[in-house]
Amino acid sequence: MKVKFLPEGKEIEITPEKTLLQAAIENGVDIKSICKGKLICAECRVKVVEGESNLLPPSKAELNLIGTAWQLDSRRFACQMRCFGDVTVDLTEQIQRAESAKKNIRGYKSSRPITESVAVVDTMLLNEKIEASDESSPRPEKERKSPQGGRNQDKSSSQGGEPSSQQGGGGGKRRRRRR
Repeated sequence: MKVKFLPEGKEIEITPEKTLLQAAIENGVDIKSICKGKLICAECRVKVVEGESNLLPPSKAELNLIGTAWQLDSRRFACQMRCFGDVTVDLTEQIQRAESAKKNIRGYKSSRPITESVAVVDTMLLNEKIEASDESSPRPEKERKSPQGGRNQDKSSSQGGEPSSQQGGGGGKRRRRRR
């Protein structure tokens, strides 16, 4: 059984035990695949030109990822195609995507040379001195507010950490009853 790859016209031998992607990689045909045949990335999509009847129909997993596109234009995933006869596959879409990816690379050019860098969890730290401003320093203990939003209160005199209702002047917060 042979597979012919268009537009180059390269032909390779294939067995039903291997997928089209595996056979292509072994024979030096470049088909992009990020997931290496695990049916996750959808990058190995190719168009079947001839011999579609010599392929197994798409699995449920392949249909979930590709949808009904294979019925409209005969595109399938090379990582899922097993051949049982001669097949012709068009790689034009693969080639166009690879060329457009090369053209769309954008970069950043700095006027200062970077002398040294250290990677720390998705962050790039450069060798530059950063001076702390007065605003970034923590506030003194006196200015901090208590979690209740008011002044810091001494609760050590009450039992169990709760304000006592027997203290004069309403030393603690009073609870309102809902009606």
